[in-house]
Amino acid sequence: MGEWVGLPGDDGARGYLPLRTPEPTGALLVLHAGRGLDGSARRLADRLAGAGFAVLAPDLYRGAVAHDASAAAALRALVPGDRAARDVLAAWEALGALAPGAQR
Repeated sequence: MGEWVGLPGDDGARGYLPLRTPEPTGALLVLHAGRGLDGSARRLADRLAGAGFAVLAPDLYRGAVAHDASAAAALRALVPGDRAARDVLAAWEALGALAPGAQR
């Protein structure tokens, strides 16, 4: 199990951070599917962290999760593309700070 962490910036971006590996073999961002950062995306992040990677999963929908395809399409339409890009870049920066020696 991991924790929710704030991402750099001042617009409320957050991400899921699995338990950290003391000396990770690499660093990975996990980007969620169209339904949001749901349990399956967090479990994938947890498994990758358990395999020795530093992992961070940005929450591009800011806590919202869709339970069907039409709700997922509606969520995607609400997220400006530039905000999603900023959130991914903020997660990349945060991951570098969390695992400074790991290859990204």
